[in-house]
Amino acid sequence: MALLTEGELALSWIDSERQNNKTNASPTFKSHPGRPQDTRSLLGFPSFVLIYRQGLGQLDNGEKPTMDIEKTMQFLLEQQARFDARQAEFDARQAELLARQGQFVDRQAQFEERMTRIESVLLDVATAQEKTNEILATLTERHVELAQSHKQLSDAQQVTEQSLNALIATLERHIANHN
Repeated sequence: MALLTEGELALSWIDSERQNNKTNASPTFKSHPGRPQDTRSLLGFPSFVLIYRQGLGQLDNGEKPTMDIEKTMQFLLEQQARFDARQAEFDARQAELLARQGQFVDRQAQFEERMTRIESVLLDVATAQEKTNEILATLTERHVELAQSHKQLSDAQQVTEQSLNALIATLERHIANHN
């Protein structure tokens, strides 16, 4: 009996009495070409076995295939070992992903804390900016008032200077007339 490559599994219906007695006491019908199906069952289960072999139906010599229990058991054990290895690998990956997810949750909490601090700092900066804007507005008003005051002072100084010049001219005439 030739073995299939890994992963190929043929489902075959085996009539145990037919194999042993070379007689067929119960009717069979074909659900698929080359795959006999037994209508009898053993303890309520159909008498099929999973066999790891190439092809269905008959062997090269024309006989019906017989079940090789040791190879079938070996195949099933190998499959179970592969499954267990894959499951262990999956479990390890799952644990790694859970650990990474925990790290991401921790990072997310740190980012949220940082964002809260940044929001607080931005609120403080915005409040300080509002106060600075109020101070600038006040300073601007005072600067305008100061500029107006300087203009008034300058105008008053010109008037004072003109009056002083007139006084000086009057005094000079007065002194010149007395001499």
